[in-house]
Amino acid sequence: MKLVSLKLTKKEQKEKNSPCKCEVDQPDYPYGTQIDLWPEVLEKILGVDKLQAGDVVMVHAKAKVTRVVLRDTDDKEDTTRELTIQLTDMGIERDGEDEFEDGFKDGGKN
Repeated sequence: MKLVSLKLTKKEQKEKNSPCKCEVDQPDYPYGTQIDLWPEVLEKILGVDKLQAGDVVMVHAKAKVTRVVLRDTDDKEDTTRELTIQLTDMGIERDGEDEFEDGFKDGGKN
């Protein structure tokens, strides 16, 4: 599967900042390309307890772990972990790739 970069170009970043005449830090990636994984999801995925912020992972997309949150309370049995993942490159594919591409060509009128 070919992955396509989701990173905003400098031009796209400027366009998002155009109404404002001030210098503002713009995100590298557009809204909606970040995933927050909460404890109930993380418990189902093996190995995520070893991930650190900055790690690059594959989720049928290339992604970067941008935030790791550990919450600990005085009840030692209630420690939770949360991850935020920024999608950086993504492709869409499923079984029967040719049929999937054909669906896009005819506007999905299958």
